[in-house]
Amino acid sequence: MALRRSLALFMLVLLVATIGYVEVSAKPAAGLLIPLYSCPSDESGSLWRAVEAAASQVNITIIWGIICEEDDYRSALERLTAVRVSRLAYVATSDSARPLEELKARVGFYSGFSIDGIFFDEVSSDPSKWNYDEQIIEYARSFPQVKRVVLNSPYADADFVCAMPADTVVVFENQFSDWEGFCTGEYAGISPSRMAALIHHTPASLLKRALDLASSRGIGYVYVTDRPWDQLPSYFQEEVGLVRLLSSGK
Repeated sequence: MALRRSLALFMLVLLVATIGYVEVSAKPAAGLLIPLYSCPSDESGSLWRAVEAAASQVNITIIWGIICEEDDYRSALERLTAVRVSRLAYVATSDSARPLEELKARVGFYSGFSIDGIFFDEVSSDPSKWNYDEQIIEYARSFPQVKRVVLNSPYADADFVCAMPADTVVVFENQFSDWEGFCTGEYAGISPSRMAALIHHTPASLLKRALDLASSRGIGYVYVTDRPWDQLPSYFQEEVGLVRLLSSGK
């Protein structure tokens, strides 16, 4: 009987320890990664102001690209710089096949703005293109103001995330229905700040669920929306508050 009680006690302690491990392995969100594909000077300029106001509550990184007059962006980017919003310039890679000179010219163009990083979109994680991917990252980092490089390569495997000398890889960009079943087991052990998820077509009723999944899966940067990329989600303020709680570990 004593042996059975000892064995039972051991199994209970093991179970508690296991549950505790699962809980503490869930990493808090590092912040919001917001595609801000709008013009700061027209009626959508209020979106930029909303992001500026939210910066005091949570760590924010924006992705932006020129769609209107250049000067419209300069003052808006300076304001975001003042409140410590990270500013990534958008550069498409066309599945890591865009001519390098053309891509380099685009990076050079954006270096004339108040940026602190580059967001490379449509990056292929195919091993045959890793050399291209590494070259563009190295080139972006040759500009002193480029402190961060983020790659958008949805469903990239852990080998790619670990191999690339980028700061963060967007490993998921899709709607919530796909996010629910997205498997992140292979990313175990990778720093949360190295991974991001962009989750669209998400109703307000599923916002918290989407963010909780990001936290439990060890995804550091996240953005959830129910609207196109040129708008903020209808629940933006609620999302800021929830990410703030996740970032604090509460």
